[in-house]
Amino acid sequence: VALQCDSVALLWHSSVIVWHSSLIVWHSSMIVWHSSVIVWHSDLIMWHSSEILWHSCVILWHSSVIVWHSSVIVWHSSVIVYHSSEIASYFVRHCPRVVESGL
Repeated sequence: VALQCDSVALLWHSSVIVWHSSLIVWHSSMIVWHSSVIVWHSDLIMWHSSEILWHSCVILWHSSVIVWHSSVIVWHSSVIVYHSSEIASYFVRHCPRVVESGL
């Protein structure tokens, strides 16, 4: 009877060990799965970061183009002002009657 009880106890302990082992395997697979999800999210974050960086560079480039065009507009405006003043002084010197009549 004692031998039979020892066999039952051994069988019970063996089944508990198998159950704990399967639990450890399950937890290990969950750790692996969560790790892969973390890696996937990290890759996604890195991809979005590179997209943000690329868009930032494009915005910076467009801003520099806008600044350049603005400086060209300012330069052309100063040329127009200069030529307008030259034309006005020409009329003042050469056409005093037109200037006096207000035309």
